[in-house]
Formats: sequence, structure tokens, C-alpha cells
Amino acid sequence: MVQSNPERGAALVKYLENFDAEYKAIWANFANVAWHMLPETWELKEDIEFALRDISNYVLNLHITASTTSD
Repeated sequence: MVQSNPERGAALVKYLENFDAEYKAIWANFANVAWHMLPETWELKEDIEFALRDISNYVLNLHITASTTSD
């Protein structure tokens, strides 16, 4: 689990940062394109950006916890 392994959490954050950068770079190619020439997915662009930000915030705010069980 990410919560019990800081290296996994850091790797996940790095992956999300790279994914977000690549996603933004794709849309940067459309910066000077008329709205009616954009791909149909432009309607989801903001939702996807919010989701990526929420996932990153969730991972960044996880705390390492220890738990024990008793038989």
C-alpha cells in the first residue's frame, strides 16, 4: 500500500506529475486552434485536470500508519 511505503507514494506522485505535464503539453498544441476545430475531448479537459489534481492531493496527504491485529 502507498500509505505504508513512502517510496511507492513518491513514485506515484512523480508518475502523476509526469502524466499531468504530458497532458498539458498535448493541449498546448491546440492553444491557437479555433474552438470548433478542437477534438471532442476538449469538453473533458477541465474535469480531467481536476481529477489529476485531486488524485495528486490525495496521495500527497496520505500519512504512513502502522496497524496491528490481534488473534
